[in-house]
Amino acid sequence: MQIPGPCDRCSRHAVLRTCPLCGDKVCQEHYDVAAGTCTRCSARTRKGTVEPKKEPGNIPSPPEPGPDVPPEGTGRYT
Repeated sequence: MQIPGPCDRCSRHAVLRTCPLCGDKVCQEHYDVAAGTCTRCSARTRKGTVEPKKEPGNIPSPPEPGPDVPPEGTGRYT
């Protein structure tokens, strides 16, 4: 099933998939079926440098207070 619009990478071909990591809409040429991601994320995954797209559901929580993190709102260590 085609998704309306051109490929985010080449702008020449019709969109067939959306990358689950970065959210880019890509054509068949720019989708790595074996990895299940776009070719850019698949290359980054092999190098260990891919980071998921920042969306409300996958933004990391702030660190828990501890010896290196002052309690929230105090601006100082206890």
